[in-house]
Amino acid sequence: MSTIVGIDIGGTFTDLVSLSDGKLKTVKVASTPLDFSVGFSEALGLAVGEGSTSDIVHATTVATNALIQRKGARVGMITTEGFRDILALRRRDRRGAYGLETAFAPLVPRLHRCEVVERSSPDGTLVPVDVEEVVATAADLWGAGVDAILVAFLHSATSPENERTARDGIRSRWPDRLVFASHEVADVPSEFERFSTGSASAYVAPLIETYLAGIQEKVTQTDSLQVVVSDGGLVDPQTAKDNPVRTALSGPAAGVWGAHAVCEALDTPAFVACDMGGTSFDACLVSDGNPALTRERELAFGIPLAVEMLDIATIGAGGGSIVTVSAAGVVEVGPEGVGADPGPACYGRQVHRATVTDADLLLGRISPTLRLSSSVQGDPLVRELHVDTAYKTMNERVAAPLGVSVEEAAELVLSTVDEKMAGQIRQMALHNRADLSTFALFAYGGAGPLHAAGIATSLGMPRIIVPPNAGLFSAWGGLLTGTSKTHSVADILPRTSVNGHADLQSRSVVFSEGVSVECAVIDRLDLDEGASGVGSCVIEEPGATTVVPPDFDWRVGRENMLILERR
Repeated sequence: MSTIVGIDIGGTFTDLVSLSDGKLKTVKVASTPLDFSVGFSEALGLAVGEGSTSDIVHATTVATNALIQRKGARVGMITTEGFRDILALRRRDRRGAYGLETAFAPLVPRLHRCEVVERSSPDGTLVPVDVEEVVATAADLWGAGVDAILVAFLHSATSPENERTARDGIRSRWPDRLVFASHEVADVPSEFERFSTGSASAYVAPLIETYLAGIQEKVTQTDSLQVVVSDGGLVDPQTAKDNPVRTALSGPAAGVWGAHAVCEALDTPAFVACDMGGTSFDACLVSDGNPALTRERELAFGIPLAVEMLDIATIGAGGGSIVTVSAAGVVEVGPEGVGADPGPACYGRQVHRATVTDADLLLGRISPTLRLSSSVQGDPLVRELHVDTAYKTMNERVAAPLGVSVEEAAELVLSTVDEKMAGQIRQMALHNRADLSTFALFAYGGAGPLHAAGIATSLGMPRIIVPPNAGLFSAWGGLLTGTSKTHSVADILPRTSVNGHADLQSRSVVFSEGVSVECAVIDRLDLDEGASGVGSCVIEEPGATTVVPPDFDWRVGRENMLILERR
């Protein structure tokens, strides 16, 4: 009996959803940043063992996280004489009318941007490139320790001969090195966007090359491994390696496509897909039932990506985002995150960085015994969280510098990250002239349902939709992406009980202004369609926790969707 598998590799967790004979299985394991294929293989082994799979659809945020956290490779660039500073000069427009922008740094430092004599016009070559000069320049860059080289010449989108000649010259001398030509990465005529996109592709290339090669070595159960790309389509692993920037929004694209399928089934054409994971936050505004495509998306600050992708905004805001206090006494969250290793302070492996997850734990929003997923035997995979370590780190890193209590510091962290995410959605709504009061917030990811109410309240959005298996939703969404759009939303209703029916419990949760409320803790696996209740409460399931504040009601609607509505 064959199994269809969707796998999403994030910066913190690797999620798997498998569908076999109408039965759904979910697995969530820690990602393995030193070799992401290890976590991939572990998740696959837990789900299918030695069994065969007819199709594996793989979504990933590896490239996304590397770009937004600036944790990619060392890149060298060879460009037209006189134009090495294109990446730094950017455009003359200002993104904000007032105030100063964050300091900008190109992905390729000036030291590694080199020039050679060549020139083309939009209609053809004017000065042929000297291959020997290119090879000598490349040798200097390899000697300087770069991991990949981008060849980026003027007008190569319409006159690619010089760029192609230079690229081939480097590849013939170093056949095993990573070398890219900007016109093959992005065929847009504007040089800044093309150079930026090309540098981003080279920046993530070694990481993508290594982990896809590792995955291919470990996956022996199937001949069909496909990778989700940023426009929602599927490609084979080699195509993904040839142009790695196409995977920049792979994981987010899978999630958005899954959200689209669910909202279509619910007759909800206007929604905001909201994915908060361990490292990043992704949002996509859909106003007419279909996610828009764009070639003008900017990923993180000052990095335009001129390849076709779903119109998704991504910022560094997740459960593992690091919290700092500026010299001016302002709480800042992200973009850097702690990742799967060492993880938040409450994981017990570090005491120097406070995170959003630590704040959620200290305010009672998540349980100290966190269910990550259900294994194939039906027993929960859990992580025991260290409240005392989270308290100590939050006190030293946030509370003490601000002169407030730990609980107040944790509240400031949550309000800061919620407003950061809401601000991103607000900016998208203004750009699209959308009235968010008519939109539903579709929340998923390990931390999305946890923070959905805070985001919705800030934006004046009246309704929240949380799908089953919300913490692994992007993995499931991959099964609906590209050529795999043969599965229905109903493939999500199969449910397995975790150790039978859990008794109704309660715990103290802080919602705002230090007010602690004793809240019911409800096991979502016990809820059938038509179940309903009022806040304050916490609804838990393997992989995700939904917080229902005092001013929200909840119910279980069609397709077992959890609906929160603000009174």
